[in-house]
Amino acid sequence: MTDLENDLERIPVEDVMTLLELDERDILHGYLAGLAGREEPGVEFNRAYWHGWRNGMRDKGRIPGDKAMAKLAREYVPYLSQKAKVKA
Repeated sequence: MTDLENDLERIPVEDVMTLLELDERDILHGYLAGLAGREEPGVEFNRAYWHGWRNGMRDKGRIPGDKAMAKLAREYVPYLSQKAKVKA
């Protein structure tokens, strides 16, 4: 993996379309690692895992939320609402 690819793996997810491209299992594994307070994942972990780790760390109060997290939340809530309407 090149330095550029490593950097791209650490770009915070800001929109639902990008989130939907990520592997849900990797997000979950990263989230659980963040909840447990594990160190920031190294370059061997992908963006999905890192995204989950950031959210786990934030939910435990170990890191503050940031603009990217807030932007994603603003997009994700309406997305979920729309998705729920389609299922009903």
